[in-house]
Amino acid sequence: MSAQVLLDTVKQKRLARSKALLRRLTIDQTKQVFFTDEKHFYLNPPVNSQNDRVWVKGRKKNVSTSRLLIERAKFAPHMMVSAGVCCGGKGQLHFVDEKAKVNASYYATKLLPNHR
Repeated sequence: MSAQVLLDTVKQKRLARSKALLRRLTIDQTKQVFFTDEKHFYLNPPVNSQNDRVWVKGRKKNVSTSRLLIERAKFAPHMMVSAGVCCGGKGQLHFVDEKAKVNASYYATKLLPNHR
């Protein structure tokens, strides 16, 4: 499984920020924190060709090219979904407007009011 490389300095900074956040919040306040994130879902997701096998009798050159080629659009249609979780459970899914930039303004005016 691939993962991002985290330097020791980054790990220390994350730990310090987490501890500072815990010092700032009471136990009851931590139960009111609501975490949100957005995710793109593609209608034709990328294909991992290492999982595909074609079993044939004879030689590979005798296999129809339609069985060997997997075509995919360069700019595949997709949608963005926003979701949230907290101590009390999960929030509802919200579909982000097409071609919308999720910046602070969009998040505060469109997404955050829907996450209840």
